[in-house]
Amino acid sequence: MSRYERKSTLENFKNFLKKYIPKPGLAGGIGAIIGSGVGFTVGFLGSSIRYFAKEGIWYLMNGGGIDVIAKAYEQGIKNGGELALVGSLGGLIIFAKCRDYVLDFLGLRGE
Repeated sequence: MSRYERKSTLENFKNFLKKYIPKPGLAGGIGAIIGSGVGFTVGFLGSSIRYFAKEGIWYLMNGGGIDVIAKAYEQGIKNGGELALVGSLGGLIIFAKCRDYVLDFLGLRGE
């Protein structure tokens, strides 16, 4: 086998991606929307509750103002946005893979 008959590293990487990451299609788009919503919600709630429990309660008990709730909200928005991106990518891949598994199970996949 000559040097020119072998596949390049880029070609091997593309084949790896095709094997494990399907083309998104409609199911992937729906998964990305759902995943970003779930990711944002989890990130927002977790970060807001963590900030409020860690600093807000003591601040309020020592006579602080109600602005600690706004700060907890701000922290939730910041972390929720980051997790929304991760959730959208995860939802895209998971929903597209589930679509492939269902089509394979029903024998409807045309390859």
